[in-house]
Amino acid sequence: MNEPAVRPRVARLPFFYGWLVVAGVFVLCLPVSGLAFYGLSVYLRAFVNERGFSIAAISGATALSYALGGPIGLVVARLVNRRDPRPMIALGALGAAAALALLGAATEVWQIYALYALLGCATALNSLVVGTTLVTRWFHRRRAGALAIAISGLTTGGLLVAPLASWIIGRQGLGAAMPKLGLLYLLLAVPIPVLLLRPDPSVLGLRPDGDAAPLPGQAAVVAPSWDYARAIRSRAFATVTVTLVFSQLAQVGGIAQLFNAASSRTDEATGRLCLMLVTIMGLAGRLAGAPLASRLGSRRFALGCYAAQGLGWAAVAVSFSRPALLAASVLTGMTVGNTLLLHPLLLSEYFGPGSYAKIFAASQLVVTAGVAAGPFALGWVHDQAGGYVAAYAVAALSAAVGAVIFASGWRSYVPAERSAAAAPVAG
Repeated sequence: MNEPAVRPRVARLPFFYGWLVVAGVFVLCLPVSGLAFYGLSVYLRAFVNERGFSIAAISGATALSYALGGPIGLVVARLVNRRDPRPMIALGALGAAAALALLGAATEVWQIYALYALLGCATALNSLVVGTTLVTRWFHRRRAGALAIAISGLTTGGLLVAPLASWIIGRQGLGAAMPKLGLLYLLLAVPIPVLLLRPDPSVLGLRPDGDAAPLPGQAAVVAPSWDYARAIRSRAFATVTVTLVFSQLAQVGGIAQLFNAASSRTDEATGRLCLMLVTIMGLAGRLAGAPLASRLGSRRFALGCYAAQGLGWAAVAVSFSRPALLAASVLTGMTVGNTLLLHPLLLSEYFGPGSYAKIFAASQLVVTAGVAAGPFALGWVHDQAGGYVAAYAVAALSAAVGAVIFASGWRSYVPAERSAAAAPVAG
């Protein structure tokens, strides 16, 4: 006799478990952003002031840290497709905590480069490849809002964790402060994310967005998705990726040098406030941007953000007073959060969730060229020109070039629901 079909057991919660996954990704982003991204600008100035290193030398180490995240991300994408990512997250947190702790004892340039390299490799295991892949699996219809909340952990890390790191270093110096920051990274990146994150809604008998899973014997509905090999050869992939190269060169370079630029033109209090405003407005802009992207369409919203980014960095270039710098930071911050959101949002919308991890990692590998070049390029222009006007003019020009490239692929930006039928589909 045939037994009745039984649905997989689902955890009894008054809300969709995917929102706990979003919360886990949010918390994981806090140390990645605050201590391994925004914090690098704080460490740069501390190494210059306390130990006499040049800005150019430390900027090169920062570029190395960013550059290593790209190739490691390809490995991470394969692993996150095959297994539970939580052990990998814990391993990355241990490596990042060790790198931060040992930075306090660094007295030679080669030591800083080696530890920045370790930090870049370790944080790649906790990076957006992991976080956005999980959110993309758990949400389809509400993906923009879920991604906006999850990625806001990056902005919140810059708002809360990076200023805390600056305050600790200012009071205790690098030697005493860095081991404490390493411990802070570990405490933020391991307990809550490991407790909350789950690799896929199917492990709880759910489907994306909280839809009920099919009964045994029923065919599962597969979201339309592009095959990886076809996706990376498409015009949409090329233009989105190259746009992000120029956008991130401007953004990462501009943020990495912002504290120094504002401090040298006014004082350190203004420098810290500028960084804080960039992060606050980045958070506000991203939360407002998700519904705006749904209303305007992602490609219109994206083009507007990339164009506004160039205006923001141009404003920083010509601002020398405290009020002008603060106003420029507000404008720039409104674009910072949304350029981070747009990368995973555009790729998941145009290519679907099937091969998203590999597609995003491949794109991120190319984008790493801009991420790594940004701090070094702006630092080099600063040294050659003797100031930050030319450096931030380069950032503004880079962002403008990115906007033009994005516009050039306008007709290729078609959602996977309509385009995947003509492409090999990923299961």
